[in-house]
Amino acid sequence: MFRTFPQFHLHRNAIPAHSSKHFIGLPRIHLMAALGNHSEVQRVHNLFDELLSVFDIYKTVLRANTVDFYTDDRVEILRDVNPTLLTELLSLSSENLVDVACGKFKSVDVCNTTSVTEDTLSEVQKLSDQVSRLRCERLDDKWFFNNSASYIQAHRLNQEADNGGVIVKPKGFMNLKKSHEVAEMSLLCSSLIKSNKLNQVIDIGSGKGYLSQYLTLQYGVRVIGIDSSATNTHGAKERSRKLTKHWKAFMRRAANEENDAADAQMNTESVTAESCSASDVVSDVRDSMESLAHSDIVADQASAQTTARTHLEVSDDAPPEPSQVASMENGARDEAGSQRTVSQAGHFRPVTAFVNSSTDLSDIARGETSDGVQVDTGMEPFLLVGLHTCGDLASTLTRLFVDCPTARAVCYVPCCYHFVSEEFEPTSSKFYIHPMEPDHWGFPMSEYIRAKNSNIGRDAKMLACMAQERMAVSREMPVRSLFYRAVLQVLLRDHYRIPTRQESVGKLAHKSSDFVDYTRKALKRLNFDVNKLSDETIDQYHTDHLDKMHLLHAFTAARLAFSRMVESLLLLDKLCYLLEQPNIGSAAIVRLFDPVQSPRCYAIVATKDTTDTTGR
Repeated sequence: MFRTFPQFHLHRNAIPAHSSKHFIGLPRIHLMAALGNHSEVQRVHNLFDELLSVFDIYKTVLRANTVDFYTDDRVEILRDVNPTLLTELLSLSSENLVDVACGKFKSVDVCNTTSVTEDTLSEVQKLSDQVSRLRCERLDDKWFFNNSASYIQAHRLNQEADNGGVIVKPKGFMNLKKSHEVAEMSLLCSSLIKSNKLNQVIDIGSGKGYLSQYLTLQYGVRVIGIDSSATNTHGAKERSRKLTKHWKAFMRRAANEENDAADAQMNTESVTAESCSASDVVSDVRDSMESLAHSDIVADQASAQTTARTHLEVSDDAPPEPSQVASMENGARDEAGSQRTVSQAGHFRPVTAFVNSSTDLSDIARGETSDGVQVDTGMEPFLLVGLHTCGDLASTLTRLFVDCPTARAVCYVPCCYHFVSEEFEPTSSKFYIHPMEPDHWGFPMSEYIRAKNSNIGRDAKMLACMAQERMAVSREMPVRSLFYRAVLQVLLRDHYRIPTRQESVGKLAHKSSDFVDYTRKALKRLNFDVNKLSDETIDQYHTDHLDKMHLLHAFTAARLAFSRMVESLLLLDKLCYLLEQPNIGSAAIVRLFDPVQSPRCYAIVATKDTTDTTGR
C-alpha cells in the first residue's frame, strides 16, 4: 500500500512554477494520495500563516538592535507599532517584565498584588497569550511530539537496549549539558536504527564525536562522523581511543549502579564488595578522562563555526602533532585489548570533509578503518544525524536526506539561527548572508513559504537563539549587559566613532565591576584610546541614562517574548519542505531536550517511504 503524500495546493497561485518538478514522474496513486492528505497538511500551513501574520505586525521591533537603542531612539519603533502596549509595559515591575519575556505573563497575578486592573494590561496579556499559543507545540501529535518517548510510542519504534540491557550514562565522561543531549538523542536514534533495520549512521558536523562515539559503544552501530575541522577529527580519534579503552569499566559501573538501585528498593544492602571494587576502578577512569569533560563548550563553538561551511572537500587526515605521537603510541597496546569489549558491529570513523547538498555520501562512506581495513558501506542504508547543526548546515542536511536514496531516516537539531541565509533578505542589508551554494538558501526552504517572499531578518533570528526557559527559572534578563552596551554606543558616537560590524565589543559586562570598568575594557578591545576620557566623564554617561534603563527593559521584554515564535517559523519551514517531498513517509518536530538544560531543544525527525518509486 502506498503511503500518503503531502500538500500541493489546488489553485494555481499556490504552486510556484519551479515546484512543478515534484509532480514529474509521480504515479497517479501518489498524486491522489497527496491531494487527499491536503487537509491535514493545511493545519501546518495555517499555523505558519498565523505566526507570520503576528510577526509582520511586530517585525520592525523584532529586527531592531538594542545596541542602537539610545543613539537611534529605538523605543519609538514599539510606540509606533503599539503605543498602548508600550505604556502598559512601562507600568510593570522588573519581575513582571521577566514573565512577559518568557511568555508567561498573567495580568491577574499583577492585579492581585497592586491597584492595577486587568483592563489596563489588556495589550500585554494579549501579547503573552499570542506568543505562548503561536508556536510549534500547537501542532497535533502527527507533526509535533513533546519528547522522544512520545514519538517512539506513536511510531511504534523498537526500544530494545544493547550491551545486555546495561545503559552507560554519558555524564561520566562529558559535561552535564552535553551528556543530557547525547543520552536523549542516542535513545531516539537507536530506535530509528532498529525499526528501520539500519546498521550505519552518518553524523554531519560531528565535532569531537560525542554522539557518534556513544552510538558506537552503547548501541554497537557503525558511525561515520563528518566534520570540516581536521582538529576536531584528530580530537575525536583520540577521545574515541580513550573511551574504548575504558568502556568495560564504565559498563561495570553502570551494571553495579543498576544492581544497587534494585537492592535499595528491596531494602537490602546497597553496596557489595564487588561494587566497591568497581567503584575504585571507575575512580581511576574518571581521573584519566577528566580532560574530556572540560573542552565541550569551546569545541562545540569551534565546530559550529566550521561545520556551517558547505562546499565539498574531502581530505586525508594530516599527521598528529609531535607532542601527540608519544601518548597515542603508548595507548595503542591497551587499545588493542580493550577493543574486544566493544560490539564487533560497532565502529566509529571520523572524516574531515566539507559537505554541500550535492555531496555523494556513499563516497565518504568508502574508506578504511583505524586498523587499515578497507570498507565499502556506501550503498548500505543509513540514518543521517546532526547534533546542533549550525546555520545553513541544517538545510544542507535536510536536502542531503531527501536526495540520497540510501538515507532512510534523519534526526537533527538546528542551532545558530542567526547564521541562516535568507533568500528574501535585501542585499543592501548589512546583515545579508550569501548562501554557501547558489540558490540553496537556509530560509525559506518550503515552496509554500517561498511563495510568500518571507523574510525574518538577522536580529529577529537572534531572538530564536535566546534561552527563554532558562530566564523563567533564573528570573533574570540580560538587561545590565544590554544597558551597558547601549550607553557605550552613545559614548562612542560622541567621542570616538561607531564601530564597524567587524569590530565587536563582545561579552564584557559580567567581567566588569561597573560601567567605567566595562568601558575601559571595551575601548581596549576596539583599539580605541583608553586614556582619552576620565572616569568621571565615563560615569556621567551611565548616570544620565539610568532613568531611561526601564525603557530598554520594557523594550527587551517585548522582543524576547517572541523568541519561541520566531524559532517556530524556522522549524515549520523545514517541516513543510519535508512534507512537500514525494519520498517522505513521516516528518515531525520533536522537543528532544529539556529546554532549561539545552535551549536549542527541537529536533527534526523524518523517515523515507520505502514504497516510493521516484528513485530518491
